[in-house]
Amino acid sequence: MTESGHDPDRSYALHGLRVHTHVDEPQLGERLHAFLVHLGLDPCREPWPAADVELRLEAGEPSPVQAGEAWQPIPEVGIRVLWEANRVTVRDDNAAFTIELAAGRATGVVHSARDGSPLLHMNLASYALLTLLRGHDYFPLHAAGLARRGAGVVIVADSGGGKSTLAADLLLSGWQLLSDDSLLLHPVGGSVEALALRRDLFLRPGLGPLSDSPDPEPWPDPAKVRIDARRRFANQVTDRCRPRLLIFPEIIDQAASRLEPCTPAQALRLLTHHSLVAELEPSRAPQHMALLAGLVHQCAARRLCAGRDLLAEQGLAARMLATLCDNLAPRGGAPAP
Repeated sequence: MTESGHDPDRSYALHGLRVHTHVDEPQLGERLHAFLVHLGLDPCREPWPAADVELRLEAGEPSPVQAGEAWQPIPEVGIRVLWEANRVTVRDDNAAFTIELAAGRATGVVHSARDGSPLLHMNLASYALLTLLRGHDYFPLHAAGLARRGAGVVIVADSGGGKSTLAADLLLSGWQLLSDDSLLLHPVGGSVEALALRRDLFLRPGLGPLSDSPDPEPWPDPAKVRIDARRRFANQVTDRCRPRLLIFPEIIDQAASRLEPCTPAQALRLLTHHSLVAELEPSRAPQHMALLAGLVHQCAARRLCAGRDLLAEQGLAARMLATLCDNLAPRGGAPAP
């Protein structure tokens, strides 16, 4: 504990993994803490004696980029990555993380604004955390996850593609919610398991009854409101499921919605696009791709052409997917990568 009362050491749990943070600067520590809670990590009362993943942050001036370094830009999130043997560096104009893969540790240096507030872009912290989680066979997927009668449904789409709207409809129809936006895939016993990452529901204002009464958000998103699913739907929240169905929604300007077949090759291509396979550290890419192929193998896949009736008629999406989910024949598991 520092003289200011700030505890630089904090620990979190995430699906059996132990995550430890060390941040000396109070504002920077609170910012990182709020973001990790937003992601779904559970704070622990006491620091772990040993951690699987460690994040360390300090205020300062990041080292300048050296001439001749082969930085890889990731323009959609505004960061750059440098891959080296057993080490990854990720940075923007104000901060940089050095990720030591063998040690399971990421150390960040963050520049401060003139008023002293830390200029930490959380895409950097997220990249560092996801890179370290892949070292423990936890692989990210930008998708919603729900479950019905033990069968998991994974909904994969770009931001604004209807994942959260579908998740809210299924939740209000009695389904169990993992997350409306972010999952981790993990090999278990020869099959693929989906684990919740960000566990709350985030909706655009005016989209259904849930969005009219939001909960306070630990990490504000000006475009969406937060629904604390674990508080409001305590009996309908789950941390994990075994997926059986992949849904790829696409909003169409038509009155009626419909489900269409999706081939395994199409499903794998879409999953790869939403899994950061090429953007994260490349040595784990083969295991990541093997896990995605295993997910395709154990699931049926459909395109959901979402028409205007899905927004107009609450429960319609749930009925369409329930019929499909209940009629699925058992499928084999996936080989563990």
